[in-house]
Amino acid sequence: MKAAFKRPKAGRTQWVSILFLALSPLIGGAGLTWFLMTGTLSPATLILAGAFALVAGMATTAGYHRLFSHRSYEASLPVRIWLLIVGLLGLQGSALEWSLDHRAHHKYVDHDKDPYSIKKGFWFAHILWIFRSRPRDWRPSHNADLFRDKYVFWQHRYFMPLAIGMNFALPTAIAGIFWGDALGGFLIAGFLRLVFTHHSTFFINSLCHYVGSQPYSDKHTARDNAITAFFTWGEGYHNFHHEFANDYRNGVRWYQFDPGKWAIKLMSYVHLAWGLKRVPDTTIRQRRMQMQKGKTLSQLEKWGWT
Repeated sequence: MKAAFKRPKAGRTQWVSILFLALSPLIGGAGLTWFLMTGTLSPATLILAGAFALVAGMATTAGYHRLFSHRSYEASLPVRIWLLIVGLLGLQGSALEWSLDHRAHHKYVDHDKDPYSIKKGFWFAHILWIFRSRPRDWRPSHNADLFRDKYVFWQHRYFMPLAIGMNFALPTAIAGIFWGDALGGFLIAGFLRLVFTHHSTFFINSLCHYVGSQPYSDKHTARDNAITAFFTWGEGYHNFHHEFANDYRNGVRWYQFDPGKWAIKLMSYVHLAWGLKRVPDTTIRQRRMQMQKGKTLSQLEKWGWT
């Protein structure tokens, strides 16, 4: 097992990541421009790209984030394997690496050990943190649930060939075989879709700590914002999430956009998911009231009424 887990030294420049993240928007944008100029953009390929974006976003929120990082619910083996496979469409590292980074983020939020601390700047939190390798807690005793999961281990071990196949070979093959648009599958459903997936996820680390309200706590930078929730597949209710990280929901109110919450709940109805963790409503209301009281007192003090 030890030999299979690569542990790069912290502080090394990740030139492959830098090159890929710089070139992928150029390749995807150039492909879209060419198809538009030639009038050959296939509606079927656009639908495929949208489907891949939807699946990738759901795999990140319901899989990498709420299942593997926070264990906010339990899932059947087919669901876990499926989420590990389609989670590759995010091309953001293995579920193991992603979860270790995210757990560190919650543990050290806004401090120096936070892998993508917003205190180091918007662009650092959004993308620059990826450009240098960072230390991770590889001790199995500290993340036993991840290290004893042989399927997480398998995905980590074979991440790169699996990810290349899912992100580029698969859409190219689907579009090429079924409607003769292999190039569109490669450039639009592959590269361009991946750029969208990357930045919709990156916004969780940057924009969700930058814009919005703090109805549950002001002890960290995480914020709630309905608009960012739409662009981050329901992860924009981030102030709630950082206060109640083990809750399977982000959008706690029924009308708040949170497709991950709806998918997990739906899976529980057909017994594919269970043990959904949920903070009591009284606790949530109490936290909101405490925050509102604090804001009111601060305003009265500012006005000199206390």
